[in-house]
Amino acid sequence: EAAVAGMYSNIRGLFTIDKPYMAQSPSDNTSLFYLSYNEGETGITQYKTTTENFVVLDYWQEAYQSIYRCNIVIEKSEGIEFEDPATKAKFIGEAKFIRGLIYFDMVRFFGGVPLITEIRALEDSYLIERASKEEIWAQVKTDLTEASSSLPETDGGGRATKYSALGILADVHLNLGEHAAAKTAIDQVIGSGNYGWFDDFEEVYKDSNNNGQHSIFAIQFLNQTGEGNTYPTRHVPKFIDTGMWPFAGTGRDLVPSEDLWDAYDPSDVRRELTLRNSWIDGQDGSTNPDSYWQVKFGINNTPSGFQIWGINHIVMRYAEALLISAEVENELGNGSKAVDIINQIRTRAGIADFSSADKAAIHDEVFNQRRLELAFENERWFDIQRSGKATAILSAFTAGSAFSYSDTYALFPIPQIEIGKVGSDILNQNPGY
Repeated sequence: EAAVAGMYSNIRGLFTIDKPYMAQSPSDNTSLFYLSYNEGETGITQYKTTTENFVVLDYWQEAYQSIYRCNIVIEKSEGIEFEDPATKAKFIGEAKFIRGLIYFDMVRFFGGVPLITEIRALEDSYLIERASKEEIWAQVKTDLTEASSSLPETDGGGRATKYSALGILADVHLNLGEHAAAKTAIDQVIGSGNYGWFDDFEEVYKDSNNNGQHSIFAIQFLNQTGEGNTYPTRHVPKFIDTGMWPFAGTGRDLVPSEDLWDAYDPSDVRRELTLRNSWIDGQDGSTNPDSYWQVKFGINNTPSGFQIWGINHIVMRYAEALLISAEVENELGNGSKAVDIINQIRTRAGIADFSSADKAAIHDEVFNQRRLELAFENERWFDIQRSGKATAILSAFTAGSAFSYSDTYALFPIPQIEIGKVGSDILNQNPGY
């Protein structure tokens, strides 16, 4: 139980500190002009990522530390006789779920990476080469499939369930273009009756609704020292008036883009509950117009202290499951069903219904609603890359700026420090770096 708790604990920083910089910074949801004092996040945002980028290194090391903890739980549990066999199966299922979840991100960030599914001695770890991306994708599907068969259908404590695994598995199939398989998985999640949504979008990110009906899987935080979520403070202006944001911020590391602000219909209730376009300086009372900042994860909540927020980090919620369903239904020729789902999303947002029988138009609207509904939820970069239109989207976004996107940045570099540990003959670099 302690080892399993440690496994969950380790992904807190991975998903709220390391991953956001890589999954949000290079997308068109964030500004190209970072107000940052280092080259880590700034380099990613401006498409200047190098093999020395410390954000990428931090993510890589945290990811493998988490994978190591998962492997310990799996391997050590196998050799123990539990009083309740279901508990053993659950622990192993949780470990395979988290391992699959991490490798799902790793393969999208880096392509093929070292595939480690057992505890390895230190000397052996220097001999592990990069697996192919196909091998990583296969392992992700295996882990999530096996997890879904051994996890319980419900867990009031915010731990992984059968439907957490199936939801992420549906996303995996979607990323691979395996639409029939994605439908099979997501239909089970939606059809389980375990999930629903709040009629008011404002309820989604209230900490009082943690692990509510909208939450398919969320990383747990508590509103107390040592257990709080730091994300809502880290991404707002450092000197913002505390009347606007409790305890002010740390420096706006992920600055929303004007492009995202303009993408929302002015009547869309999600815009003001996701980002704002001006703020008041608490030092001199001056207003900073056309200066964007995030409110989504802390809006209507109160931290107990600086960076001590109780809001969970949601990895997948019901609205995303619906959008996955809409996308696969459209791809499988059920456009009218997809439109019905889209309009559930739009109705809650307070905007007019969408109407079309054109497959391409429906696909574009799903893509658009994913951007608006899931802004800052670590999805946009992956959506852009799997769209097949990354160069067009990001070239338009960077037009007129001093920065430009190239296909090199579709994948991140393998950290040079990691290559230096084992040699380039064992761990080779991605093209272009």
